[in-house]
Amino acid sequence: MGFVSTPELGHQAVALGVRALARLAHRGGLDADGKSGDGAGLLIQVPQRLLGGAYGVVALFEWDERARQVVEDAVAAGGMRLVAWREVPIDLDSLGERARETMPAIWHGLVEDPGIDGDEWEHRLYLARRRAEKSAESQGVRMYIPSCSSRTLVYKGLMAGTRLADFYLDLRDEACESRLAVFHQRYSTNTMPDWRLAQPFRMLAHNGEINTVTGNRAWMRAREAELEPELRGAIWPEGSDSASLDNALELLVQRGWEVSEALMSLVPDAWEGRGDLASAVRDFYRGTAPPPSPSAMASSSVRRSIATACARSAGSAPGTAWSPRPRRRAW
Repeated sequence: MGFVSTPELGHQAVALGVRALARLAHRGGLDADGKSGDGAGLLIQVPQRLLGGAYGVVALFEWDERARQVVEDAVAAGGMRLVAWREVPIDLDSLGERARETMPAIWHGLVEDPGIDGDEWEHRLYLARRRAEKSAESQGVRMYIPSCSSRTLVYKGLMAGTRLADFYLDLRDEACESRLAVFHQRYSTNTMPDWRLAQPFRMLAHNGEINTVTGNRAWMRAREAELEPELRGAIWPEGSDSASLDNALELLVQRGWEVSEALMSLVPDAWEGRGDLASAVRDFYRGTAPPPSPSAMASSSVRRSIATACARSAGSAPGTAWSPRPRRRAW
């Protein structure tokens, strides 16, 4: 996993992200059919030129035709209007047999700008997604929302990283523009390959197993009574450890945390007993962070910035920054 960023809005960041993802093929699981993988994906800024306007986008995996109506109702209940459904251009021939057997229909729901503050719009979209998920569960509608945002859009699926741009034709379109691209190639360990569990998730891409995941989830459930009713049940019970981390991160951000502070709390450094940390940093960890668990790397995108956390516990190797030319960044 990793990310690339460029100073100018354009297709370059998307193309570099696709190329970097393809170079990680040796790090991901691959089915015997040679095309199906454990999951791969790319998180970019919403490509406004490609979509024809400054929309919020609900990316939808649909296994049940009722899913789109569930999403439309949830968006409307949040005081917004979903103006159109866009059928995402794909190439089925690029998928392996295993991936095609479980593939959903893939849609982009375009949400009209309600003319409010950007952070408030993001909050409304978050609540709309949560509302749709709860409604779908109660009605027995099988669906999944990879992203729901006015800022970022996730393209992911059950393929090898080398096949992502072959499948999603948007990623080869010059009108698909972004300043950043977070990429991830999955190797399933404690969960089976699943379209929903491919990464990046909505806010981060994460490598490494969280050994304390059961306890972490239990503590989140225990603290839910302190949350507003609409925010409860934030941790997806069918998700992987990385999915749970993403759920917790977006919950903290929705409650007003800066993404960098939230990542420092959720993926803390091994700070105890170290003399090279400022007292303010130690106090922050002491007051907010749980005991660290091994987590190799996490990259998160929010607004127009990328935050990366590398945990040093359990001998995890640090990430590496590389710039092929000035003002371009890769990790």
